[in-house]
Amino acid sequence: MNNITVTLHREDQRGNVADTTFPNRVVFGGKSFLIPRHFRSDGASVPRLFWRVVFPPTAPEAAAAGICHDFIYRTQPADWTRSEADRMLLALLIEFGTPIRSALMAYCAVRAFGWIAWLDNGVRLMTEAAEK
Repeated sequence: MNNITVTLHREDQRGNVADTTFPNRVVFGGKSFLIPRHFRSDGASVPRLFWRVVFPPTAPEAAAAGICHDFIYRTQPADWTRSEADRMLLALLIEFGTPIRSALMAYCAVRAFGWIAWLDNGVRLMTEAAEK
């Protein structure tokens, strides 16, 4: 069982609403990773229009699962795929107490639209690597 400690705060200039209070070790599908202390995230990126149907991004269980998902999307470790990151989001949402229906809606949304963020982050990572 994963235990992710996050601090919720007001939105900052980048739209982040949560950060990790401590370094957090996350285990999923036989893999593990460490989210560093103060990693910032927008929680679960749910448009305001859908908050009543899915959940607000600052719901504690959604923010914790969202931070894990955002970490994999932003860092794209070589041994992770986008599909695995999305399955992890679904599993963590349920593990942390999100109703299954809401978790499934969030999962379907990231499967349909997450490729945009995955691609953007991949380009950013390649650009940063080329500049070093």
